[in-house]
Amino acid sequence: MVDVTEMAPLTPQPSVQQLAQRSPIVKWGQLADVTICYTRLRPGEARGWIIKEGSSRDLMLGASLNRRDLSAICSNGCFVDHRTHHFLVALSKLRLILTPEECYLVWPTGSQRNELVELFFRKYEELRPAAGSRYIDQVFDVYNRSLMSYYKRRVESLNVFMSSLHGDGRDSARMLQALYEGHSFVNDVLRTEQAIRTFLNSDELDKAGQTILPDETIRDNVEDMFSLAASSLKGLQHDAANSLKALEQLWQRQATSLQLRRNELIKMQMHMTFVGMSMGAVMLLSGLMAINFQNFANYPTEPPPPYLRWSEMGPWKSMVFYGICLTSAVIFTCILLILLRSSRSTETKPLK
Repeated sequence: MVDVTEMAPLTPQPSVQQLAQRSPIVKWGQLADVTICYTRLRPGEARGWIIKEGSSRDLMLGASLNRRDLSAICSNGCFVDHRTHHFLVALSKLRLILTPEECYLVWPTGSQRNELVELFFRKYEELRPAAGSRYIDQVFDVYNRSLMSYYKRRVESLNVFMSSLHGDGRDSARMLQALYEGHSFVNDVLRTEQAIRTFLNSDELDKAGQTILPDETIRDNVEDMFSLAASSLKGLQHDAANSLKALEQLWQRQATSLQLRRNELIKMQMHMTFVGMSMGAVMLLSGLMAINFQNFANYPTEPPPPYLRWSEMGPWKSMVFYGICLTSAVIFTCILLILLRSSRSTETKPLK
């Protein structure tokens, strides 16, 4: 029997894990403006549900949700998160948020309330043990079309991106972005799978079954559905990991090629420096020889000296000329050491 009462403030309920999938009536990025809360009466009271109409704020207060979680529930194809602590089941025409004490019916703006309420009670009749298998089949059908298709599209998009890079591996920025998104996707799948397995290994499913799914067969079917979800996500994670491994190998080859080109450029720079240093040395020796010849020309009566007469170099002073030569030698030596160290570090540095 169903009684209609005034809206009452909702209180947080005991926590259970949550599973959310997309419902056809909830569009991408669309939040529910109005909800219906069916509150199960406490033991000892009259059997039935109390209907309470409220807003999305009432839903968040009653189900301990925040705006971000509610947005994810209404927009994402899959939403499993241990922080939200509620057990969500999506039907093909409705979105139900089931907790041990309450059942929330969420619908977007513009929906026909009466049709949704009647449809809910038809689905509630299917919750009975005689028709429980049909209910579970419908839930699994929604799961199979939403959650798995969501992850499969992610894996397929990663594979398509990889195939586009095999012919042209020069776009390093896109490859790094794909690696980042791929690792984030794998971590998301692992978190989802771990949340489901944590829910299965805890006693929350039994707590939910005692109040929401009293029939043992239905609880077994729900557990089988979650186990299959975890196994399927594990398989998708394996496929995504293989794709990421191939992409990392492609990036490794690209990075190795870039490193080799860099080493070649450094060696070319060293060769040019050696040539410049050689030309400088030749010019220095030529200048010394010219000074020596000029010194010999100034003293034709004397034989050519075997060494430069520093005190007889005209306007040049011996200490100034010696300082210039020493400074040039120090500069050339520093440049040579820097180039040698840079080349050695790039050749021995391991690639990440």
